This record gives sequence, C-alpha cells and structure tokens, in this order.
Amino acid sequence: MVNVPAPRNKSAYPVPLKLRPSPSPLALAITSAIALTLSAPCAFAADNALPTITIAAEALVDPNTASITPNNPSLAPGADVTDQLANIAGVWSSRKSGHGNDLIIRGQRNNQINTWLDGASIQGACPNRMDPPTSFGTLIGYDRIVVDKGVNSLQYGAGGSGGTVRLERDTAALAEQTGVHGKIDYSLNSNGLNGQGGADVLASNGKAYVRAIGSMANGSNYKDGNGAEVPASYKQRTGAFIAGYKFDEASGIEASVERNRMIDVRYAALGMDSVFDNATTYRLKGWLGNLSGPVSAIKAEVYQTNVDHRMDNYTLRPVPLGGMKMYSPATAKTTGGRVTLSANIGAVRVDYGLDAVRVERNAGVYTPTNPLNPMYRQWPGTQLDQVGAFSEATWQLTSADTVKGGLRIDRFTSKIDSTLGNSIATDGMVPLTTRASAKNDKTNSEISALLRYEHQFNASLKGYAGISRTAVAPDATQLYSLLKGKNSLGQAVISQVGNPDLTPERHNQINVGLSGANGALNWDGSVYYDRVQNYILQDRAAVGSNPLATVFRNINAELYGFDGSARYTLSDSLSLRGQLAYVRGKDTSDGRNLPQMPPITGTVGLDYAAGQWQAGTSLDFAARATHIDTLSGLDKGETGGFGVTNLYVAYKVTPRWQVSTGIDNVFDKTYSMHVNRQYSALFGNPNLTVNEPGRTVWAKLNGSF
Repeated sequence: MVNVPAPRNKSAYPVPLKLRPSPSPLALAITSAIALTLSAPCAFAADNALPTITIAAEALVDPNTASITPNNPSLAPGADVTDQLANIAGVWSSRKSGHGNDLIIRGQRNNQINTWLDGASIQGACPNRMDPPTSFGTLIGYDRIVVDKGVNSLQYGAGGSGGTVRLERDTAALAEQTGVHGKIDYSLNSNGLNGQGGADVLASNGKAYVRAIGSMANGSNYKDGNGAEVPASYKQRTGAFIAGYKFDEASGIEASVERNRMIDVRYAALGMDSVFDNATTYRLKGWLGNLSGPVSAIKAEVYQTNVDHRMDNYTLRPVPLGGMKMYSPATAKTTGGRVTLSANIGAVRVDYGLDAVRVERNAGVYTPTNPLNPMYRQWPGTQLDQVGAFSEATWQLTSADTVKGGLRIDRFTSKIDSTLGNSIATDGMVPLTTRASAKNDKTNSEISALLRYEHQFNASLKGYAGISRTAVAPDATQLYSLLKGKNSLGQAVISQVGNPDLTPERHNQINVGLSGANGALNWDGSVYYDRVQNYILQDRAAVGSNPLATVFRNINAELYGFDGSARYTLSDSLSLRGQLAYVRGKDTSDGRNLPQMPPITGTVGLDYAAGQWQAGTSLDFAARATHIDTLSGLDKGETGGFGVTNLYVAYKVTPRWQVSTGIDNVFDKTYSMHVNRQYSALFGNPNLTVNEPGRTVWAKLNGSF
C-alpha cells in the first residue's frame, strides 16, 4: 500500500476545484483563516497531516471513473457540484449563470447522462434547464460524488451513454460509530459567493440512527475579467432528515425526506429568471445480506421527487423595451424504484433486477393580465415511462483477468394530455401532421448490452477494453415542446416545436484504457468511439412562417476522443501533474460537425504537501474551438483559446479543523468556454458565450466532531 498526499489532480484524486465568483466580505474570511493559521501549534504529530489517499498497487485507477470527496481542505467552493465536477478530465460545464450550469461528459449531455442523488433520480421543472439534476446537489451532505465516464454498468437505469453521476451517502455505514458525530463547512469568495455553509450530524446507537443535514448559500452577480457584471445571483437552502435501523451488519431499512429550495436565481443566458424552484424528495430503502441459498443479497428502493418552479421576465430584471411581462409555472414529478438481487456462483457475481421511472411534467407561458389561458404550453401534461429488467455478471477468471457482461431490456412509453389548448397537439400554428402525431401514445422497446474485459499486466500496469450498446429515449422537450415568438414584422411565429416521431438514440461504443504506476509516475488514459444511430439533433428548419425555428430530428452521428491524467513525484513534498481531454462529434448523415463540442482542454500543475501544509498552482487551458456547426444556431462562431492560472494553500489547524484559501484566475483574464450558453440580448452580445468569472479569491473552513 502506498499513501499519497492528496494532490490537486483533476482526474483521479479528490481535488481543489474551480470556484464561483461574487463580491462579499471575503477579506474577513481571509483574515480569519490567517489568524487561525498563526494561532495553531508550530508542530503536529504525523496523524495531524492533511488527508491522504490510499492507493493499492493491485487496484490501479480506473480511467473511466473519478470521484470527489468534500473533506479535501484544498477543495474550492462552487455554486453547485457541476462547477466542481468540471475539473475532471473529460467533463465540462456549460455556463448560463452562477448556478444551474449543465454538465457535459465526453461530449454528451442532458438525458444522455444519468444522475442519482442518494439513489433517487430527479428531473428539473424548467424546459430551458434552469435546474438540471446536478443543480440540486451540493458537496455538503454527501460523502462522495462518483463520475463514471461512458458505460461501465447497466445497473443505474436506462441510457447513461455519456456517463453516470452518483451523489452518494454512506449513512448506514457511518452509523456503525455510536454516539453523535458530524461535520461543519463554511466558505465564501470575492466574486459571486457571499457565503455557503452547512452542518451534517448523525446520531446512532449502533442499530437505530438519524442523520440531519442542512445547508445554505447566497450568491451575487460576478464580474468577468473585463470588470463587466454578469447576472448570476441566487439563494439556495437545503435540508434532509434520514432515519434508519440496522437489523444486522448486512441488513437494514432507511427512510429520508429532503427539501431543496432555490430562490431568486438570475440567468445571464436565458430570457427569464427563476423566482423559485422547490424540490422535495422522499426515499425508502431496504436491504438484506448474507443470505443462504441462490440469492445472497436483496436491495429494494423507491423514491419520489416533486419540483415546483416559477420563472418570469420581470421580477429580477427589467422588461425588454417593447416587450411584455410573461411568467411560466412548471412542475415535474419523478417516481421510481429498483429491486436488485445478487448471487455469488463460484468466481462469478451476478446482479439482476427490475427498475422503473415515471416522469410527469407540466409547463406553460402566461401573461399577468391573462393568468387563466396560456399563450402556449411548453409541456402539455407530458408523461414518460421507462420499465426495465437488467442482469450483470462479473467473472474473476484469474487473479489478473476479469470479465463483466450485462444485458438490459427497456420499454419506453410517452404521452401527453391532448385535450389541453395551445399545445403541440392543439395549436393551429403547429403543422397538422405534427399535431396528429402528438396525440398518439408512443412506445419503443430497446436492448442494451455491455461486455468489458480487464487485465492486470503486473503490479504497476492495468488495462481494459469494453464494448456497449445503450439506448437513450427522447425527453419531454425534444418530443412535445412548443415555444412562440414574433418575427421582424411583429407577427406571431413558432420559435420551437418538438418532434413526437423521434426514436431513441442507439449508442454503440468502444472504450479502451490503461493505468499505470511506474515509480514516481502515476498515469491513466482512455480512448473511445461512439457510433450513434438516431442521434437527436437540435437544429433549425422552416416551421410555418419562421424559416429558422428550433426543431429536433434523428440523424446518424459519431463521437470519439480521449482523456487522461498523470502525476509525477519530484520529491517527498513536490509533485507535478497534468491532464488532457478531447472530443470530436460529427453528424454523419449531413456531413456536418455536431454543435457545442468542447475543444481540447487540459491542466498542468505543481503541488506541495508536507505535514499540515498543502499548496499548489495550476494552469488550465483550452485550444481554439474550430470544429463548429453554425447551421443549428447553437454555435455562433469559433471561440478563442485561453490559459488561466490558479493558486491555493491549505493548513490543518487541529486534527479535526482546517482552513484553506486560494485565487482562481490570478491574472483576471477575460475568457469563455466554447460550450457556454450565449448571452441573453438584455445582458450582452447574443452572439457571444457567457464569460467565466474574473479574479476570484476564496476561503474555506471545515471541521468534524
């Protein structure tokens, strides 16, 4: 076993991550951090050093999997977990504000990524994705976040062709420690985060346990490198209560209720802001282990998430000149469950079971003067169902060889309430064939499969190769959305319409990777290729009198790329690290590029760790984005490359308390990621993507008891 000080590596290790911005009494936090540092004892015992990561030589890093834990003292705060996950190689964030940005994994996004919050799926209530699933998650209250890039398992629901994100809690395992224990976190920065804090407390007698989690965050607008203010303020309040009972070390039951409230969230890239976005999640889990007979373990879980959302264009911003006040109430209910059975047959472990998810969504756009009749319905009582059966076997062929094989069958159904007016099924401006198709229920059955082989060449080299086929069903927006606008003559036109005849995407992927530990050098890397049938492309086409309406259609496509990272130990206290990621997407049906593909990006950094001190610097960079598609309207043009320098330092004040501080974008550079959304015309040039924050100083205090 090798104990390695936790570096600021963005791929395989818990890392200090990028920050979110905003003015606040940051100086007070920095002063407090320095005061705590100076008042600490001069010398510490070895067990007071900063957290370490234990790496087993026989368990080298899986290049397809990365995780983040919240207790790393050098981890910079972020508005939500999307900001922090974007520091992993092969993962990007599409910025539209300070909060609620979209995650991209290997060029895929939205419903191509599965997201699980402590075993529950949550779908947002905004048709324009003000509230993607990761916006409901914070590091406070979760024990780790695991990102599986690509397809590593078929157990986490249908789809997931781009990857799976799991925010995990180890509540039952933590309850083995009796008494009361927990952790406290507080952070802020100078450019957008006025304060973010929370507490996580668990009480247990070894059998029965309760866990209470609460957090709050207040964010303000941030400034980019030019000093221009970007609308991005928000407030978030979360609370969770978990209660459980362990019958024995392998069996138990657990119930939880969680409330997440987002208030007054501004979006620089959207035509509306979020007045409120309230989510309530209910979970019930039960598990039995160490069973005799053909089944060795059973786990059953059910959940429901309810999201109530309201957005408008006048509460948090001025109404555009010549425009009208509009608001949009929206709801989303996600109900699901899973039963998983496990069996051990010699050297083979088999997990199999059933899962199901129903997503019900409603949304419409109204004016304050006519609150009873919507101008149009974005989601007209949509209901999407998925029912699946899966089986996955892992076979330890030899001490060096492992084979995993999986199969799942899914049935997807979708329908709307076609009696509602001003919807895709009833609005007279919608083409007749589309209206007729929207009234019919849709059903598709799909088969997914996975085969993966891993080989341990020796104690310092491991490799894998995998092939998979997965199906991704179209979502409510792609199938049934309807938006209206006005043309240059002031006439009403359709600006977006769904396509009820879309069929599920079929992703056929090959994934190959290696990881190694050769003396002072640790490294990992993957290459992948995804050939997609029926890829759902957001495009522009003529609809009625609008020649450039947003539409959705099936095409054939391919995505390919690589991502990897490396770390080289220069001395007992110094290490050099780097990472690189690239993805390319092509529309093979039309000979075009796929839009919104990130260019090659990477990081190089230097880290210092000794005793209770840890510090480092890094350079994040991106190449110019040249493989673009302007026909879809999503890429307005090429985006320039950039390089941004960051610094951090952390100090362990006591065995349980630590402070850290840092500066992101040290030289106050003005830059933007190519995949960021374009500015709303009210806040900037709509042909340009939203800029990232300028220089941001941050501080963080966390501890446990």
